[in-house]
Amino acid sequence: MLELGGPLVRLNGETISKGLSKYEFTCPGTCSGFFLAQRPVTVISESLHMHQTGVRMTNELIRDNEVVHHSKVDVFDFEEQGGFLVPQGPFTVKPGDAFRTSCYYRDGVEFGLSSQEEMCIAYVLYYPAISNFGFTWQCPYGLGAPICNQELESMDLAGDTDLNRVFGSSGGVCPAASSAPSARTTDNPSAAPAFDPTLSPTEANTGSFPTEPPSQMPVSGSPPPTSLPTDVQESSPPPTETTDESSPTRAPTQMPVSGSIPTEIPTQAGGDDTPTPPSPKPPTNVVDSATQNPGVGMLLCITILLALL
Repeated sequence: MLELGGPLVRLNGETISKGLSKYEFTCPGTCSGFFLAQRPVTVISESLHMHQTGVRMTNELIRDNEVVHHSKVDVFDFEEQGGFLVPQGPFTVKPGDAFRTSCYYRDGVEFGLSSQEEMCIAYVLYYPAISNFGFTWQCPYGLGAPICNQELESMDLAGDTDLNRVFGSSGGVCPAASSAPSARTTDNPSAAPAFDPTLSPTEANTGSFPTEPPSQMPVSGSPPPTSLPTDVQESSPPPTETTDESSPTRAPTQMPVSGSIPTEIPTQAGGDDTPTPPSPKPPTNVVDSATQNPGVGMLLCITILLALL
């Protein structure tokens, strides 16, 4: 990981001016030329770090005196502890490229290690890993190495416009709305005509619309029709006539008493296929049978005499 700005906090104890101020650190191209040694690297992430009075921070990649990549956080928030991870894709750093790290403060305090003091550090994560003579690629302020000696420039700013924020560049004025497009015309005769509320249903049904209006339009609040259309009536099957044979003939007039023999059984409901049970015959009187048949009477008398003996 390459650390830019002031990771060694060599500005410890230096007081930042009141109002708006800017601290700008520049890592020369000789540093990347020495460590990369004709081997470009790919940066996969950048994290920008300040403390409570920081309001904006940028990190720029400079190649041939032109900015080829710009990372920024326009509104820095100290509550995002650990730094602001710049949302961006990977990019390439070539030997000879320089970095410029800028931190903006409002009513700043002293530089230091605590959260009540200030810092300005850019963490650049890259691959593959690079080392030269056993040293990894470093370019912090105050290192003292001539090849990777960062330059520092600080200045006071007149107002918020000097923050050079990207958002809000229009001054809060929205661009004028474009005029409404004219109505589209077509030479296609089959295209549907425009809706005209003054036309009657017959006049409106032209072109691609049905030309024959309905025979009668329903009136709001009117009762529903009492009869179906003619075509519906003709297609409906004729009703099935019912006969007296399929309905019950008569319900029983009196329920039978327990132990008694019913004198009349109700006819079951149904058609001709339902059998009707026969009526029960009353019990035969023994005396009546003896008087009507003399042989039976003789046998009855003999039986009585034998019982008396």
